[in-house]
Amino acid sequence: MIYKDILSQNKKLHFNCNPFFKHSVIKLKAKNTRLSLQQKILLKFKTYIMDITGVVAIISVFGIIPLCIFLVHRHRERKALIEKGLSAELLVSATKDRTQESLKYGILLIGLAIGILVGNILDEYTRMSEEVSYFSMIFLFGGLALLTFYSLAKKNKE
Repeated sequence: MIYKDILSQNKKLHFNCNPFFKHSVIKLKAKNTRLSLQQKILLKFKTYIMDITGVVAIISVFGIIPLCIFLVHRHRERKALIEKGLSAELLVSATKDRTQESLKYGILLIGLAIGILVGNILDEYTRMSEEVSYFSMIFLFGGLALLTFYSLAKKNKE
């Protein structure tokens, strides 16, 4: 609603958005006009959505195709086992301890989140480039999280 109100005014608003560049800029060309904080936030949000649309589309296409192939293959495999009179439980490996798996993924996600936060801090307050700061911190803290899980799992085995 606010977005339509802004566009309905006779002000020149120009969006320079390219989904392949992270640093899209909202250029407000409105002389003697002040936008409210809510209007500025809405404009930045709309630009952010325009920026990530291409990335989400690419990820979803390359994620859905392998998922469909996996599901079709699993269905055929189980169907062949049932036709031979075998149990489909043969495909399921020995019962894993689900708590260990949940713990591993939980620690990994916490490590990745900390890596993103530290990467953002490095990007903002140092002269390190954005790509280097984010990727290095994500991989560093993700690896530390997996090493932490390994040490916890080793202690639990003993």
